[in-house]
Amino acid sequence: MPEPQAPPDIYAGKPILIALGCLGTLVALTLVVGGIYLATADKFADTTMRLFGTELESTSIGVSMAFLGAIVTIVVFRSILKALRHLASLR
Repeated sequence: MPEPQAPPDIYAGKPILIALGCLGTLVALTLVVGGIYLATADKFADTTMRLFGTELESTSIGVSMAFLGAIVTIVVFRSILKALRHLASLR
């Protein structure tokens, strides 16, 4: 039984999708690691964020940075999966 082949559009977009995934992962990891560092270093600032219907209030800037890292991860990978679904439906 032959292996199923991906449409050529997915192969054409593969380098861009990989670059976006790597860049998004790098930004998210920077935010999460920086947030953990600032949370353990006792850096305080009153912050309130409202993103995509979610609200976060915190006195630790580190917690806010880690929260932003999680949001970036979710948004980047959802958009990559959405692009893959769109490219796969072109055939």
